[in-house]
Amino acid sequence: MAEHDYNDPLLQQLLEDGLLNQHQAEEVADEHERTGKPIRETLIDMDMIKEQDLLQSIASHYGTTVVDLNRADTSPSVLKSIPGSVARMYNVVPVEADGQSVVLATYDLLSPQVMDELAFVLTRDISLVLAPEEQIRAFLTQQYGDSSDSVNEMLSALESELEHVGEATIKVGGADVGAELEDMANQAPVIRFVNLVLFQAVRDRASDIHFGTIRA
Repeated sequence: MAEHDYNDPLLQQLLEDGLLNQHQAEEVADEHERTGKPIRETLIDMDMIKEQDLLQSIASHYGTTVVDLNRADTSPSVLKSIPGSVARMYNVVPVEADGQSVVLATYDLLSPQVMDELAFVLTRDISLVLAPEEQIRAFLTQQYGDSSDSVNEMLSALESELEHVGEATIKVGGADVGAELEDMANQAPVIRFVNLVLFQAVRDRASDIHFGTIRA
């Protein structure tokens, strides 16, 4: 196996855990290079490891546990902690949430960059648990529907939350205008809106972002 193949974090983890030997890792890396399939999918397709053992290894890497999504909390407050389009984009589902944090279930090893992106978009602290891929995909379909929506729809969904902020600007007056505007700018919908705009701009490799005012 070429030296760069050892840079795959999942293969490294499985080698360290003794769940793969070097020869098996070479075979998986060669098949991955030949087909372009993700390492995780290649491992399972080649019957190199059972999914449950793979999940346990990834959970050990994260210092977390494997959960059964059939027993997950599907209350509206938990489901609303992450937009459906974001859940589908990253193949994660919420299992616990409060105002400051959310616990997401995943079936794969997430890079630090992805973790940062999720925390940035959701404006919450992120922690992870593991669950079988089939359960996560079923949960996504059942709770969030198909994958037809997009980040643009996530932005549109915030419009109703932002309406009261827009209405409040009409009522602002007197010497405390600066403080009032600062309070409104710090409201969660505004923060999420700006985060999502920035997130979409980064993904689109935009060179500039322009905000304007709309006059009635």
